[in-house]
Amino acid sequence: MVVEASIETPNKATQLTVPVSAIVHDAEGATQLFIYASNEQRVHARRITPGAIAGSEVEVTSGLAAGELVVIGGQQQLREGMPARPMPTSHAQGSALGSGR
Repeated sequence: MVVEASIETPNKATQLTVPVSAIVHDAEGATQLFIYASNEQRVHARRITPGAIAGSEVEVTSGLAAGELVVIGGQQQLREGMPARPMPTSHAQGSALGSGR
């Protein structure tokens, strides 16, 4: 006997995902992202816990809050606390960051 079921709940599960290109590793090999702090106009490295990979996106299960701006390219030139500024992109998802040199 085979049964197929669909379960609906009033709560919707929300997943935070980032592009695979946003993921970097620190000197100890821990997974991290560079987060843009708009009030300081600086970037900060933050360790995160990655989850499932779906295509070109990685789920972030801890270490990131909805609405935070994440650096998606050029992290090799960034250092903790470095000045940066958002730059318009052609991506539908938002902005890229440039160094504040």
